[in-house]
Amino acid sequence: MPDDSVLMRVLLIASPAGAPPDLAHADALVLDHAPAAEPAWLPPLRRRPGALPLYVRVAPSAADLAAALALRPDGIVLPGVADAGDVARLGVRLSVHEAETGIPDGATRIVAGLDGTGALLRFGGGSERFARLAGLFCAFDALARDLGVSASSRAPQPAPLAQARGLLVLAAAALRVPAFDMPGPSPDRATVEAACRDGFRGGFAETAAAAAVLAAVFGRDPSVAGGPLGALPLG
Repeated sequence: MPDDSVLMRVLLIASPAGAPPDLAHADALVLDHAPAAEPAWLPPLRRRPGALPLYVRVAPSAADLAAALALRPDGIVLPGVADAGDVARLGVRLSVHEAETGIPDGATRIVAGLDGTGALLRFGGGSERFARLAGLFCAFDALARDLGVSASSRAPQPAPLAQARGLLVLAAAALRVPAFDMPGPSPDRATVEAACRDGFRGGFAETAAAAAVLAAVFGRDPSVAGGPLGALPLG
């Protein structure tokens, strides 16, 4: 089991059907869907000393979650979260799985993807606390399409999208977990630095090159002159 005290900043997304991922700049590995069979390259990666946490992104179905849990992941990436109840219900299912398989209770973490403006407005505003919760994110490109505004990272963010990003950061702060950005497959450093200044504490990387940019900004790469911009955990 990876060290749970290690701060996750760079979550590298990989396809189970693809080649072994380059984990040089990653803090966690995220399989982009629950595979029918474990990828041949995965067990050797998990046996390495200092192996990174393994997360699996799941669809909202019992079969998909069962396939993900068969891998005994360190966490689940749950997109499409409408409210705190979605996270609570997954937590119950994870507790049952842990009890049945001898995994310590609460060991399987959750990174929750808030779905739309309603979730952003509701989540984090109540008294709920989730011991399993390891972070929040939002698919802002999809949200921009729903709002009918541009999501271009090379222009000032439209006011509704900027407000949505702020709501995610505030919700994460209320729950004392990091907010993760989703900057796309080819983020430029200026865009990632802006996200870091806005309060994001890490991000999802779709490629090894993107992981390198995120690592340089969010502080995993110790060679960056001047130190990390986003190295402070939410304590």
